[in-house]
Amino acid sequence: MDQPSWMQNTGQAAAPPGTSSGGAPAQQNAGSRSGDATVVRSVFHFVNIGVAVMMAASAAFGLIDFRNFENVVLSVYLMIFAVLLFMYEFVRVMGNCERPKQIMTKNFGFFFGAKGRGLYLVFVGFLNFPLDLTLSFWTGVVTLGWGVLTVLAYMTRPEWFEVPKPAQNTSV
Repeated sequence: MDQPSWMQNTGQAAAPPGTSSGGAPAQQNAGSRSGDATVVRSVFHFVNIGVAVMMAASAAFGLIDFRNFENVVLSVYLMIFAVLLFMYEFVRVMGNCERPKQIMTKNFGFFFGAKGRGLYLVFVGFLNFPLDLTLSFWTGVVTLGWGVLTVLAYMTRPEWFEVPKPAQNTSV
């Protein structure tokens, strides 16, 4: 036999996930892990809402303190980016907003993956630094740090970001 042992057909069907080879359920606390993932997802959603509010405040103060035209343009962009992030998180938390969800999915699909959302936060975090305000500096630090943390969390624990699909009714 030239094949490794795991590729050899021994005539037994493979055990489904979550069961041992004897067919009995394995001693795994899948419900607890699912609950933990739900809590982590909720924390990420609410922190993202807080980051969006910080970004909007930073942009508003940047608009008020218009020493040069570049700060005004940058503040307008930051406000738009903050509103986009807030709308995405609002739609995700509310859950029953189908039309806004379709629009967000069609135009801003990168929000729906933790990696894309984290990289978006890193990008927007860097945009805060050119504004000459203390709030903008700290908003940039928080946004940049949270974006990096989001990407690292996704890379180490992708199961935290998997959204369970609703069960399909297959009966006719």
